[in-house]
Amino acid sequence: MDKETWLKQRNKTIGGSDAAAILNDSPFLNRKRLFEIKTGQKEAEDISNKRRVKFGIEAEEPLRELFKLEHPELEVEHKDYEIVTNYKYKFAHATLDGAVKYGKKKGILEIKTDEVETEWLTIPKCYLWQLLHYLMVTEFDFAILYARLKLINDNKVVLKEFKVNRLDYLDKINYLATAEEEFYNEVVNYSK
Repeated sequence: MDKETWLKQRNKTIGGSDAAAILNDSPFLNRKRLFEIKTGQKEAEDISNKRRVKFGIEAEEPLRELFKLEHPELEVEHKDYEIVTNYKYKFAHATLDGAVKYGKKKGILEIKTDEVETEWLTIPKCYLWQLLHYLMVTEFDFAILYARLKLINDNKVVLKEFKVNRLDYLDKINYLATAEEEFYNEVVNYSK
């Protein structure tokens, strides 16, 4: 699918970047604003020309290749503008930065770039919810967050890697699924 079709299609259901907003756990967007966007009351802000967003888009492929070099034991695949769905969660979709295989286990690769004051010691909450959303939709075994962080104060760059095992987060995944389905139903019922 091309980018324009992908953009239209992904607005019909809930994506990974919507998960934290639905829970009011996102520094970028809250539930009320997301509801207004999903119901057509307001337009989503166009952030495509922001420097950090452009950098993140351009850096994704080189970072994916670097991840592959660092992990020759893993198979990593990526398809541009692929939307993954699951019949159990018809309200949700996932667009992955990469699908990972390690033997019979399947995982998700999520790539982030950010400028931060201090190095991440754990996964920021908004990104954890995004990973859990992807694990919900795909039902894969694990997710890896691979992040390039520019430390503003030290003027240096660090790479961070965090792994999340699906089985360790089943309660949170179920909680998220319930919250997302309720939100989706509110959006659908608003339109009627």
